[in-house]
Amino acid sequence: MTLIDEELVRVDVNAATCALYGLERERLIGGRVDGMLLGGRLPDTVPTWDAVVSTGAGTGEAVVVRPDGTHIDVEFAAQAGLIEGRPLVLVVVTMVDEEDPLAADEPADAPLTAREHEIVRRLALGLTSREIAGEMVLSHETVRTHVRNAMGKVEARTRAQLVAIALARRVLTPSG
Repeated sequence: MTLIDEELVRVDVNAATCALYGLERERLIGGRVDGMLLGGRLPDTVPTWDAVVSTGAGTGEAVVVRPDGTHIDVEFAAQAGLIEGRPLVLVVVTMVDEEDPLAADEPADAPLTAREHEIVRRLALGLTSREIAGEMVLSHETVRTHVRNAMGKVEARTRAQLVAIALARRVLTPSG
């Protein structure tokens, strides 16, 4: 997860973002998000800051260029909001290309089931259990059970921590 300001500068990042970029937190904060994208600019598949802020959310695709020169295709979801009166956008990478050199074939932890994977991916997009249940034609309680099971597998205490841990440990992968 990355928190960015109106100048597209990273205000904060989590461990999953550090792992994705292959850099320490201190080296990422204060840098522009487009500085590590292919071509050094936001691609057309990325909604503009104004579009995300005006609609409150957005999704897109980009190619991240890591310091070692490898390219990683990512899909992301963005959510705008005011924090202490300051407009900021929270960006969560929801999918990482299977060619991602950081992604393991088999996670060290118990892997999520296909259903748990899909539910955690939708949580990362900001959907509620009821919305997930509606989209996946499941009962609300079934979704809650899958979330609880996934949280147990990665030892998460909250849903936000579940998403962050799943991304950081590469438990949440496109092939999941």
